[in-house]
Amino acid sequence: MSIKKIFLTPLFCLPLSFSVLAQDKVSNTHWPTAYQWKKLSDSTRGNTRSVEYIPAKENKDNWTLKTVMLTIPGSEPGRADMDQNIKTITANIKKEAPNAMVKVIEENNKAANPYVLYTVETPYFDKENKAMSQLFYMVEGDKGTYLSFVSTKEASLTPEFVTTWSKFLKESDLMYK
Repeated sequence: MSIKKIFLTPLFCLPLSFSVLAQDKVSNTHWPTAYQWKKLSDSTRGNTRSVEYIPAKENKDNWTLKTVMLTIPGSEPGRADMDQNIKTITANIKKEAPNAMVKVIEENNKAANPYVLYTVETPYFDKENKAMSQLFYMVEGDKGTYLSFVSTKEASLTPEFVTTWSKFLKESDLMYK
């Protein structure tokens, strides 16, 4: 089966729920099941929680795809917080990869839960001289910001990758437990 068929078949979606700290809000991102995801990590740093998944046949040192779900509780709804979060993420990446390029793909400030979809493409990191590119989906909730993204060890993202993975990311939802 081709990768394109795997990505575009809606029956191959797996909901991976991600609970926000001390809140009843849940972010569901429906990752494609063809990868048989396994949890790489589940950590909390301050108020931010991060959960990482990689395909089952890969390991933490040798992965081709990595998905991450983050919560940033406590931020007030508003575009300024989303813009600041993008700037913070980009600044952290640029510390290790000054050549990283950020591109906003889509944003909707009028949605019930405003969101932005953007890429960060990094031809190489200074210390490792390895490429990594990411597609981010950031959405505002009532009491926090939710971020899901997919990473690949490529210098740039193909239009097909962006289209395919954007669909999965944008199908994620926020709901109360």
